[in-house]
Amino acid sequence: MSDARPLVTIVGGGVAGIASALEHARLGFRVRLVEARSTLGGRAWSKCGIDNATHVMLGCYDAFRRVLRELGTEDRFYVPPGLRLTWLGEDGTLHRLRASARLGKLGLLAGILGMRSLELSVRMGLLSAGRIAMRGGALAGETVSTWLAREGVTPRVRGLFFEPLCRAIMNQEPDHACAMLFANTLKIAFTSGARGMALWVPTTEWHAILGEPAQAALRDRGADVRLGTRIDSVDIDGDRTLLRTNDGETLRDHERVVLAVPWHVAAKLDPDGRFVPAAADMHSVPMLGLHVALDAADVPCSDPVIAFENGQPFHFLCRRPNESGNPQEGVPACLLAGEAFALDGLPRREIVELGLAQLARFTKRTRSWPDPVRATAHVVREARATLASTAGPSAPRPAAGATRVPSLFLAGDWTDTGLPSTLEGAARSGFASAHRLGADAKSMT
Repeated sequence: MSDARPLVTIVGGGVAGIASALEHARLGFRVRLVEARSTLGGRAWSKCGIDNATHVMLGCYDAFRRVLRELGTEDRFYVPPGLRLTWLGEDGTLHRLRASARLGKLGLLAGILGMRSLELSVRMGLLSAGRIAMRGGALAGETVSTWLAREGVTPRVRGLFFEPLCRAIMNQEPDHACAMLFANTLKIAFTSGARGMALWVPTTEWHAILGEPAQAALRDRGADVRLGTRIDSVDIDGDRTLLRTNDGETLRDHERVVLAVPWHVAAKLDPDGRFVPAAADMHSVPMLGLHVALDAADVPCSDPVIAFENGQPFHFLCRRPNESGNPQEGVPACLLAGEAFALDGLPRREIVELGLAQLARFTKRTRSWPDPVRATAHVVREARATLASTAGPSAPRPAAGATRVPSLFLAGDWTDTGLPSTLEGAARSGFASAHRLGADAKSMT
């Protein structure tokens, strides 16, 4: 007996594609998910025991957390009891903000005032920064830097508070990043209380959080998951969307198609700009992770994420925590560089030396690094880590959901969800793609 339920073909098995597949299955569709790679998970992946980067998320990422709950993996993160931020200055000084979720907004006040390593004037500036984050108010066309200058934020407060958050959320430097998207994200986080602001850090490899559980969950829901299948062309026949695979098969038996691939893949599938005219004009931002084996004594604290105050070229030191938040033994630390254009083309050896020299400078290390640390260091480059979200003229991001072709829908962190290119934006777009109105994604903000 044939199955009369409508069939959706979802192209792309990243966060957006997984969210779309889960939502379509919930709505009663038969689901076929087509992914070119051998695993699900998209641009966030794991290999040989390490992730390509440390994929930290905010506690207010409700749509992505919904994906995790449906996969049964929301508990595979270290979740601190409120906002925890740690900075390391080039003079070796450690600054730690601890805002209790139990105290609500008073927790942030108490946490900032309790930062005795900072002058009172800086602490008062951080309190003002918190109010700015809650209020938002960035204007169209402003960069993060111009917005903060208009708000009168001091360079020290910028370096401690806004710049690390901009690099973590936007993967861009404040001089380039779109202030409105950054401010939107901050407002969501800082009006969600200390728990919504909390940084969730994975306690296991990323493939065990997303890719493998997604494959199992979708197949449990009866989905046809096709790995290693690439879509080479998209053809529009009236109201129908036809997909040709790399092995010559034409997929045409679906009622709808969700294109949940990255922007640069969408541009290749739509060279004439018929359904995603802006994709060809979108630009990518790289990220680089340097994975190094460190001893506990090499770092002045056990916090899983440390921001280098005004650090360049690396911005963060990340270590995989256990359930109590302490670094796991035997797992390399990751020195993370966002908007890593400055490292393009550099050989591995030079990148390793740059990273170890910066770490030694900030930790006031005088001894040379052991040879095994250099020999086992691993460099992971992601040339297209995120979409560039610039303040000036740029290609308009299409809405998540319906396109001008009735049977074709879009999803991806590059669609217009009101957020930058993040895990949360990808998840929102995926859920929105299962519905007729693309505005669903933005209404979640």
